[in-house]
Amino acid sequence: MNLEQARQVVEAGIRKAEAMGVKVSIAVVNAHGELILLARMDGAIAASPQIAWGKATTAAIFRRRTGDFQQRIQENPAFWAGISVMSGGRMLFGRGGVPIKRGDETIGAVGVSGATSEEDEEIALEAIKQLEK
Repeated sequence: MNLEQARQVVEAGIRKAEAMGVKVSIAVVNAHGELILLARMDGAIAASPQIAWGKATTAAIFRRRTGDFQQRIQENPAFWAGISVMSGGRMLFGRGGVPIKRGDETIGAVGVSGATSEEDEEIALEAIKQLEK
């Protein structure tokens, strides 16, 4: 992932959010969860940038959508809360984090926060379409 690719992801995500009528923050990280780009739309809630970053970090490190963890979290919430604490709060498991892949390789991830969990995930999935062509 480089800055230009991250810009493409953020711009596509903002277009989708605008079309949906929601205000979100979008974070793009590399394959190790290190931040490349973070954008907060005007009017997005104040906590949304950090939440988006946490979702992106989790998707990159675990190489899967953060929504995939919902069943596991319900079965053992203390374990997953412990992972978030262990990471210094850098990992969050709510829907809206999606890995960015090139073939089988995870090259980064996007995290979205500020709308409903379902909308966050929908925006994230749309945002990465440009890079997965």
